[in-house]
Amino acid sequence: MEPSGTITVYSSTGNQGQGHDTCLSEIIASRLGLPIDRIHVIRGDTLLTPYGFGTGSSRSSVVLMNAALLAAEKLRSRLLEIASRYLQTPPDRLELSDEKIFIRDDPNISVGLLDAVRIACRDPHLLPEGEKPGLEVTGYFVNPNIDDLPDDKGRFNRYSSYAYAAVLAIVDVDVETGFVKPRKYYAVHDCGNMINPQIVETQYYGGAVQGFGAAMYEEIKYDDEGQLLTSTLMDYKLPTVNEAPDIYLDHLVTPSPFSPLGTKGAGETGILGVPPALASAIEDALSDFGVEIRSTPYTPEKILGLIQEAKKRSGIQP
Repeated sequence: MEPSGTITVYSSTGNQGQGHDTCLSEIIASRLGLPIDRIHVIRGDTLLTPYGFGTGSSRSSVVLMNAALLAAEKLRSRLLEIASRYLQTPPDRLELSDEKIFIRDDPNISVGLLDAVRIACRDPHLLPEGEKPGLEVTGYFVNPNIDDLPDDKGRFNRYSSYAYAAVLAIVDVDVETGFVKPRKYYAVHDCGNMINPQIVETQYYGGAVQGFGAAMYEEIKYDDEGQLLTSTLMDYKLPTVNEAPDIYLDHLVTPSPFSPLGTKGAGETGILGVPPALASAIEDALSDFGVEIRSTPYTPEKILGLIQEAKKRSGIQP
């Protein structure tokens, strides 16, 4: 925390558009009674930020955000300790809100948050005995419920909690061309407590559309000479809003018992449910033929080929 009352957050995890800066700022601002615009996040600078492992496997919501909460709690405790001496009141009787620290039973007796900050930064002789000058804290969060050593089959769990979703896809399949048109996609998602519900919702939509790309279009192709045929986005198709179906999303909230925030990952279920849901829907639409889908993408050529193979197996003339 700076003498101006602003807070600088040095994050060990990068950002790929998931809204980390917003979530970090919301968590810290809520614990310190500050406006969100007083929080500044620095990430991706190895000279300044702590060492980290990147942002894969939703470790940001499960680990980073909880570390930020713990850091904010430490900073809050230090501010209450400083105000405790100034107000001659034990810290457990103090509250921090609206940029002031006050006695819970008598809110009229208070000290401004900036005054406590200035004591820490400029008047160390006014600090409680044993307190160091400045307001720099570090929060660490180590995942519980993790297996660090493999079992007798070489398996181990490196994740403390898992999000889940129930999904349903509705598709149209043209049996003459093999063309598949996803019409509607329904999902009920549970990622524990949501730090920012709008970010979770839009991230799920983005993940679902990415899942449609993986299921319907994306394929790395080579010719007989080993030459890559899909080396640009002119050849490697990605879905646009025109290809995406209507997506209907709802949430359950089952907090994780393994973290202070009760968060789980929010980045995986959006993409992972789409390919199997579409495959099941296509198989259901083609149940008269007994088609079984075992690989992506579900291109017209592949679906038409599966229909023709199924017809041959059943003795139906193509």
